[in-house]
Order: sequence, then structure tokens, then C-alpha cells
Amino acid sequence: MSIEAKIKRNPNVAVLCRNHENLLKEAIAISAYDPSEKIAFREGKPWKSAKLAVDTHGPRPIYFVPVGEPLSVRYVATLEQVVVRPAKDAPTTKALLDMVVPSAKSEDWWPVGGKPKAKTIYVVSNCHELEKEKQFPFTDLELFESDRPVDPGFIRSYAIVHKHHPL
Repeated sequence: MSIEAKIKRNPNVAVLCRNHENLLKEAIAISAYDPSEKIAFREGKPWKSAKLAVDTHGPRPIYFVPVGEPLSVRYVATLEQVVVRPAKDAPTTKALLDMVVPSAKSEDWWPVGGKPKAKTIYVVSNCHELEKEKQFPFTDLELFESDRPVDPGFIRSYAIVHKHHPL
């Protein structure tokens, strides 16, 4: 069965990704003030399966491993929306860009004459750091497609995984 078919049939789906800790800390500060506030991030790869999961089942858990950290899921949020291949001048894209953390507002997401850096814009809410005793190795997560643990060498932009229990 394809991953798309599995996602459509099973709501126990979540997303694992890496992001820069400074951006995650900014998201936490926003969420601490208002957990429902939407926060947008960009990604250089198209998150087609993550979009399908959100479009099919609604908001999904998203587990963050800070870039440079070896194995720990330290941050969790709710993945609210995924836009794949956003159009630079689309009103939706402009609205999403207003939701990025302050330090990312000056980033050039569409260099002149170059390929867009943002192949996905994803929106989260309720970003928070897990208490030390609740942090866990991302290898505890199982890949949705194969039901096998995430490889310790995971460095990709994202993976579709089964929800982790308990959190």
C-alpha cells in the first residue's frame, strides 16, 4: 500500500522534522503568549505527504529535533497548514509570510532569478519545549510508510511518522 493510501486510511499520523533552535525558541515565545497564534516556517523540500495528512485528518502533531542535536525530540507543536510550492505573489502566500517569526522576516525566500528557497510553507501553533523527562529519541518514532523506527542518521527535512504516545 502506498504512503498516500495509508495516510488517507489512518489518522494516527504525525510529522517529524528538523528546524533551527533559535527559530523554535521564537515560536515558543509567541505560543507562550497565545498558543493558538499561527507561526509559519519555510522548507526547501515539498512536503506533499504532510499536506495530505493535514488536508485529510486536520491538524497533526509535529515533532521537532533541533538542527545539530543528535537524537532528541525536544519541541512539539500542532501542524495546522501546509502549502506546497507557494506562489510568490499569491495573497495566501503573503498572508503566511506575515506569520513568520521575527528573525525570519528579513530572509529572502525568492531570490531574483533564482529558484525559490521555499518549496513548502508550513504553519504551526502551540509550539512548546517538552519537559526533560518527556523528551525522547526520535528513533522511538516509527515511519508511517514502513512501520520501522526512524533511522538514527535522519537528517532529511521531514518524515511522516506514527503519533508518539504518551506526550
